[in-house]
Amino acid sequence: MGDDRTRPILPGTAATDYERYLRTEELLSLQKTPDEVVHHDEHLFQAVHQSSELWLKLACIEIEAATALLGQVFASLLARRGISLMDVYRASQADEDLYQLAERLITWDERNILWRTQHLKTVERIIGGHVIGTQGTPVEVLGKRLDVRFFPELWAVRDEITRQSPLGADGHGGG
Repeated sequence: MGDDRTRPILPGTAATDYERYLRTEELLSLQKTPDEVVHHDEHLFQAVHQSSELWLKLACIEIEAATALLGQVFASLLARRGISLMDVYRASQADEDLYQLAERLITWDERNILWRTQHLKTVERIIGGHVIGTQGTPVEVLGKRLDVRFFPELWAVRDEITRQSPLGADGHGGG
């Protein structure tokens, strides 16, 4: 009876469910064999960078999920209060909390853009800017993702405010 309770239940050939779930045999096979190692630090380099790729993947998943939940809650809050985004930026002190929230969301967006920029420059510094990076993707693709915005409506409202302002009407307002 004790034998049945300790036997792995997940599919695979590894001795334990832990090994089967993590696919440790496959994971460890990604490292170079001792005969393939040219430099003493290759295993360290691989381990650090492979784990970094996994952390980056997780971070991206979590950032996108959290941001989607933020964009839904903010939109619901605007709808519940019956106020448009333009009203938030033109409103009186009564909607100051919405204005502050909108500004924090755009700061979040801006920080993600800045992080992508820093990541691209780090990649270019390490492996170059015109090569194939991880996952078979050209490094140039990272550059195309720099300006992905989670809250495009918060950026667009600024364009509209400028267009509607006396200085913005002729295209010479702002910066």
